Amino acid sequence: MAEIRILDPQVANQIAAGEVVERPASVIKELVENALDAGATVIQVEADAGGRELCVIDNGQGIPAEAVPLAFQRFATSKLSDYADIWSLNTMGFRGEALPSIASVSKVEILSRTAEQPLARRLLMHGGEIMESSDAGGPVGTRLQIADLFYNTPARLKFMSRENTELGYIQQLMQAFALGFPQVRFKWLKKGKVALQTSGQGDLMDVVDQLFGRELSASLFAIEHQLRGAEISGLLSYPDYVRRDRNHQYFFVNQRWVKVPALTKLLDEVYADLIPRRSYPAAILQLQLPPDSVDINVHPTKREVKFKNFSLIYQLLREAVGKALERYDTRRDNPWDAATPVASDTSEFVPAPLPAPALAADDRPPWLQSAATNTGGSTASASLHPLPGPDPDTSAGLAALPARQLQGVRQPAAAPYQSASQPAAAVSQPALPGLELASQDRHALREQESLQSILPVGQVCENTYIVAQFGRDIVFIDQHVAEERYLYEKMLAEGEILRQGLTVAVIVELSPVELALLETHAESFAQAGFELEAYGPSAMAIRSLPYCLRLSQAEETFRSLLQDLLDFDAGDPRTAAYRLFCKTVACHSAVRAGDPLHLDQMREIVANWARTRNPYTCPHGRPILVKMPKEEINKRFLRSWS
Repeated sequence: MAEIRILDPQVANQIAAGEVVERPASVIKELVENALDAGATVIQVEADAGGRELCVIDNGQGIPAEAVPLAFQRFATSKLSDYADIWSLNTMGFRGEALPSIASVSKVEILSRTAEQPLARRLLMHGGEIMESSDAGGPVGTRLQIADLFYNTPARLKFMSRENTELGYIQQLMQAFALGFPQVRFKWLKKGKVALQTSGQGDLMDVVDQLFGRELSASLFAIEHQLRGAEISGLLSYPDYVRRDRNHQYFFVNQRWVKVPALTKLLDEVYADLIPRRSYPAAILQLQLPPDSVDINVHPTKREVKFKNFSLIYQLLREAVGKALERYDTRRDNPWDAATPVASDTSEFVPAPLPAPALAADDRPPWLQSAATNTGGSTASASLHPLPGPDPDTSAGLAALPARQLQGVRQPAAAPYQSASQPAAAVSQPALPGLELASQDRHALREQESLQSILPVGQVCENTYIVAQFGRDIVFIDQHVAEERYLYEKMLAEGEILRQGLTVAVIVELSPVELALLETHAESFAQAGFELEAYGPSAMAIRSLPYCLRLSQAEETFRSLLQDLLDFDAGDPRTAAYRLFCKTVACHSAVRAGDPLHLDQMREIVANWARTRNPYTCPHGRPILVKMPKEEINKRFLRSWS
């Protein structure tokens, strides 16, 4: 057996450096955090030679001359003196490992001066050994230069990426610092050229504009919310701005840039009803929490944190984003600007009935009468046929099920469509339960009143879109997703999905992890329309399904929900499961593209859709409405007047 012995301090520092100093960006991170802790308001970062040559200059408080050598001793820190201090820290660093780790794998020169000192202290170190110490001239603050990074650890040097890749990591890091500290003026020089520079004026939107350009900053809106001692603020993108990656998502906890997968998943859930799948919003979010509610001592890099009460974070973010998205319309070219003013004492929005159609079938413009002309002048056009019944191949409606399978199952409401001779009662219904708008939210209220004035006149594109008049303009409404949005929000408000019993159960084999998850969330599956029964030690029998699903979809949908719950580790899984299934049910239940509709049916779809909380996108993120302004139509016809 090999002899057990204590490692040489130099060797121990080099090993410890493997956790703290992964790459050049890790060095910059530690040095910039030290500068911020020193109260710096101006920080300059330089990098060359693929990150092996680094320099960080700040105007912070500086280090007293006698403490400069001590700063390079392992576990030497000014941030805490007792373990309990970790729970009250307001600094970026605290472990006392960064400087000795960096010095052990590079050649370091530090020049630091406090306001009380006439001269700065200069210290030169190679591989952690002090080579030279002297007084020198210099401004208040600290300049720390790194040369030959990893020169004495060739194995680490071998694992460094290409020059542009390493400098790219530094670029991303500097962007995060600039976003997390908009009140600090940052300057980042790559190979001697300015690659990033901020004003330090404290305006986060201004920083975004400087870093990413006007296109992104114009797509963002501010949020701010407080809840039980926790606060969230920052910027989020409108749902019409999405990316295929998360490169524009930054999360900060007490100004510390963190990587918390649960936060990204939570943001995904909040936006799930607004943007397409595998698309991501831009987000710059700052969480301010009591220090004792966050564990930052998870990893030496301090990028990972743990929350004492994540349910509070979940509720805080969900409320903040939800309220913000209600206040702001999702399109910058907002078609609802000319809305009718709202009385100041409005406390609850009850839409007025839609006006009678201004154009009868015979009075419609020629471009909507083509079908009537082709059928010998009949007033019934191809776009006004009665809606056919449910397609048995695409819908497992309750009406198609044997009566014995429906025992104990809540019956659906009457079909939403009425004959052409009957009035469309839905247009005068109040807003959906739980979807009323507060009087102070006049902007959203104004939009809904404006939407209620949309006047459908027919269908186009093979009965896919409802064409309607909206003031001076023409709008096209996707009939399927408009009703899908209404049904989705209605199901959320009702809190239950109808189910269909199965004559023969579907047997699904499950892993122990899936079985445990299913036991935990059994109520969620029941609420979503699944009746489940144990079938042996490792299987489950599905006795009923959500009423819109086909039998062939049973196992696939069931496993998909299980996987979603496995991946979703934030907040209330009952809410997550129910939302997922409401999307599926609404999609299968809504009128489909190609279904011909009577005019009153179109009015009903539009009226119901206009009362939804989010009338801009379907639950899967597809747009519902496209507007063609009168000015644009005039241009197409070469008209110069309005």
